[in-house]
This record gives sequence, C-alpha cells and structure tokens, in this order.
Amino acid sequence: DGNRETADRHYRRAIALFSDLSTPFYLARAQLEYAELLGGNDEAAALGKEAEAVFQRLGAVPWLTRARALSEAVPA
Repeated sequence: DGNRETADRHYRRAIALFSDLSTPFYLARAQLEYAELLGGNDEAAALGKEAEAVFQRLGAVPWLTRARALSEAVPA
C-alpha cells in the first residue's frame, strides 16, 4: 500500500522469523530486499553485505549479482 512504516515492520519481522527458522536463503533474500528499500544508509549496507555473503556461500548467482549491485551503490 506504499506505507513505509508497514513495510519496515514486515521486513524486520520476516528477518527475525527466517533467522529463528535457520533458513539462510530466505533470510538473505529478506535482508537484501529490505536493504534495497532502505536505500543508502549504514543499515542497508550492513544488511546487503550479510546477504551477499550468504548468496556467495550458497552459490545463488542471480541473487549474488543483485547483492553486489547494491554493495556498489551503497558503500559500507
């Protein structure tokens, strides 16, 4: 619905849930998508780097490419 506060709340909940469930791929996807939403701040850079490391480890090339693009756009 375009509500940033609602999106923030849902992304934070998804990240916590995927972390609790120990599902690294879905956790990294949520982190990356939330980082993209956040834009160019420190939290976005940290989330993007975490996601990038997971995608690298899993060999998830399309997602890794997307995470690297974010890293280039949002310096740590």
